[in-house]
Amino acid sequence: MPRIWAGFLVVAWSAVLPVGKQSAAAPTSPPDAASPRTDLPPEPVGDRFDDRPLPLVSRQPRTERDADVIHATALLAHARMLMQRGDLGNALRRYQRAWRYHPTAVPIMERIVPLAFQTSVNRQAEGYRYAVIAADQGLSDPQLLTQLAVHLTRNNQPRRALQLYERLRKMQGTKSPSLRWVVQHVEMGRLCLILKQPKRSIEYFDLVRKAIKSPKEYSISAPQLKRLLGAKNATCLLLANGYLQSGQFDAALEMFAKADEGQPNPALLAFRRARVEAVRENIPEALAQLQQYLESGQTVAGTSPYELLRRVLLVQTGDEQQAVARLQTHLAELHKAQVDNRPLRSYLAELWRSQGRLQEAETLLQMLRKQKPEANLNRGLVRIYLQQEAVPSLYHILVETVAQDPQLASLNTQLAQIVKQDEGRILDRLLRHATENTPPDAKLAMRAAHVMAILTALAQRFPEADKWFETARRVAPAPNPQLCRNWGRRMYQAKRFPQAANAFRAALQAQTIPDNQPLLYLLLADALVSDQQVEPALQAVRKSIELKPDQFVAESQIPWVLYRGKRYADAKRQYLIFLDKFDSRFDNDQIRRICRQARFILSTLALREGDFHSAERWLEEVLDEFPEDIGAFNDLGYLWADQNKHLARSLVMVQQAVAAEPENAAYRDSLGWVYYRLGQFQQAVVELEKAVAQTADGVILDHLGDAYLKLQQRAKAQATWKRALAVFKTENNLQQIQSVQTKLRQFRTTDS
Repeated sequence: MPRIWAGFLVVAWSAVLPVGKQSAAAPTSPPDAASPRTDLPPEPVGDRFDDRPLPLVSRQPRTERDADVIHATALLAHARMLMQRGDLGNALRRYQRAWRYHPTAVPIMERIVPLAFQTSVNRQAEGYRYAVIAADQGLSDPQLLTQLAVHLTRNNQPRRALQLYERLRKMQGTKSPSLRWVVQHVEMGRLCLILKQPKRSIEYFDLVRKAIKSPKEYSISAPQLKRLLGAKNATCLLLANGYLQSGQFDAALEMFAKADEGQPNPALLAFRRARVEAVRENIPEALAQLQQYLESGQTVAGTSPYELLRRVLLVQTGDEQQAVARLQTHLAELHKAQVDNRPLRSYLAELWRSQGRLQEAETLLQMLRKQKPEANLNRGLVRIYLQQEAVPSLYHILVETVAQDPQLASLNTQLAQIVKQDEGRILDRLLRHATENTPPDAKLAMRAAHVMAILTALAQRFPEADKWFETARRVAPAPNPQLCRNWGRRMYQAKRFPQAANAFRAALQAQTIPDNQPLLYLLLADALVSDQQVEPALQAVRKSIELKPDQFVAESQIPWVLYRGKRYADAKRQYLIFLDKFDSRFDNDQIRRICRQARFILSTLALREGDFHSAERWLEEVLDEFPEDIGAFNDLGYLWADQNKHLARSLVMVQQAVAAEPENAAYRDSLGWVYYRLGQFQQAVVELEKAVAQTADGVILDHLGDAYLKLQQRAKAQATWKRALAVFKTENNLQQIQSVQTKLRQFRTTDS
């Protein structure tokens, strides 16, 4: 018997059959009350040779916990059978379900994780999701814990990753120091810096530092040491920054010097030393080291040395104006000797702009643009021209920028300022200038009109925006699908769906590259269904599939369009077809997300049909694959509470959902409703009042009225139901209207 079974069945059945509370078998008929015969065996029923065991009958009602354990046991038996048959994928699903019914059974989790990682099953993403839970339950496999820690780091969960590394550290001890051991300490220190805990990082970096200085003590060979140090001695730089942030300046200097050994750069090392001395407030030494870097003409450190010089001068002078004046003088002199230093020019230009020396700043930025156009240079020029209110120059730089950045995304902040500055009068001046100064070149004319269309759209002056966009299309030297597509997306974001659809149609007409057309049809479909044009949207999706068959995103749009178009029966059928075709694909995260969404919608559709069993099943399937999906927790918990069953599990699930998103009114409502079903009416009112404070939803108000009534707060109940009724009338929700009206009538009848 595998380890997972050892002891588990005993535990499971003992939960069902407590000692002293349950008999082994029950008689098939009551004994004679006058002369009981307990010494004789019961008479056989039916076939005398039937050896089937008689059913067990509990003397006490079976608890929810008892039922869950029995169900888990049955699922485990099924999983074992599937494993023997080689059906590992379905076996995994049964193990997952069994664990949810019996989450304290650690052996179940120990089976799930390696099975998910098994090559023939290849459900890595699922494996990691369950491994995170297993780690919280005491998972002790060092290899798996390391793998999980790396995964959590890559997925931006540094705190949990650090916790796992800490556990590994305790498990491994210091008996066999090795390269792996040292690398783990590097990673732990790095995670501490990410978490803004520099002093804590030193606990780990001290060991790494010792290993770098004495590699033989850690059984690290010369090639291994090279790998440990990394490219350009990156590990030494990491340690140096940790020591610097924690105030251990000598150690920081030592590590910076060590980093310089591989590829010596005295100037760069001087800048790094200047950083240390600046934090130490050794101003003379900081200035001396910094001057060595500045005079070298190097640009490898970007603009950081100039900003450091500003901070050092401020500490030295104690006066902001005096520090800036000295900084400008020094950098201006430096610029004369280093005219090709781009970081210096860029920093000096922004410094002069901030000090009102706009002409000098513009000259520097224009010189840089001639050498190499960059988005940050354009941003600087836009800021200067806005300060000067130099409309022709502003117009010119915007037109130049849109050639490189068609959506002007690099200028979002500046565009907003143009729209708002001087109550929009700068925008009006720009529009007049554009009208009066149409470029003779067709490309420039198109770009100019496009810029004006973007600005007027941002200002929500949509009739003008439409005219400028049509002008851009008209003057374009050739049909421009990118222009139309970008405009369609902008109109979609503005919820102007007919205009978005027209723009996407124009993009399709202009698009000559067949590979780009499927996506355009999907964009068109989304705009059309948002405008309640269901059939045209379906036609657009089918056209996309026709051009590029078997694309799962497009095929998922057919049921999605039907669902948004309220053609629920068709949507259900198409979602089932989609799942049948793509649900076996576990190698693509996007497919998994779409399949999860499909199950959520199928659950909703089942509820519309009154099919609670199917609604539960779809949500259970979501949780099989995504065991901590808070949306599924909430939906399933609420569904169970509404049916007045599985209330203990419902409470735990919904509490987790609320803990994850405390501002989610729907989750608060679910929690309040579970408390209501549990008879904890005061707690129900607390949660439901919080939900109502977030949103005046009719269903939440209805629930709150019910809870008030249970607490005999009749006036509050009546007032709250009236509020709910008003909301339902606005929504034309006839079923809910009738339900609340019935409550109010009964309320009045009771009062009379």
